[in-house]
Amino acid sequence: MAEARTSDEQNAAYARAGDSVTVLTELNAVSGSLDADQKLIIKRNYDHLEHEIARDDLGSNDISSWAALIAAAKTKETA
Repeated sequence: MAEARTSDEQNAAYARAGDSVTVLTELNAVSGSLDADQKLIIKRNYDHLEHEIARDDLGSNDISSWAALIAAAKTKETA
């Protein structure tokens, strides 16, 4: 198991994850199918969020919307 992160490290990880949230939100909104590069980008970003969820140490940061965002991204990736 990974070493527990400090509060500052948790907040920094959450901020980085926010970039993935932005990318996924933008790609989920693309009309029609994604191209191959977009599919790689969407996968890399939902993998990042899944990794952060699995670590289960983001403190009081709100990740409640991530599961739905990840599910939508996986659907978009395979469309």
